[in-house]
Amino acid sequence: FARYTPRLERWAHGRLPRPARGAYDTQDLVQLTLTRVLNHLETFEPRHPGAFRDYVWTTLWNAIRDLALEIRPKMLVAGASSSAPRAGSQWSSRYWRTVRSVGGT
Repeated sequence: FARYTPRLERWAHGRLPRPARGAYDTQDLVQLTLTRVLNHLETFEPRHPGAFRDYVWTTLWNAIRDLALEIRPKMLVAGASSSAPRAGSQWSSRYWRTVRSVGGT
């Protein structure tokens, strides 16, 4: 996994939506990804060259989606607080596009 840590850090850097960045950082995302990969390594079946890299990358995007969806209810409850995106703001639209693009609602 040491070989994948720097790669994951590059892939994960700046990918978390801003509201999640206070509670999580790139290292947390990398650790979560590697933990999930390790926990499911027994069920991984390589079907082509680069399959493991693709599996790790997909796991990273699933972790980003899960964290984004985890903070969504907190943002809705927060209403107009400074940590919640304001409706129509540029980063709010970018945030929700990111959530939708990785399989969120």
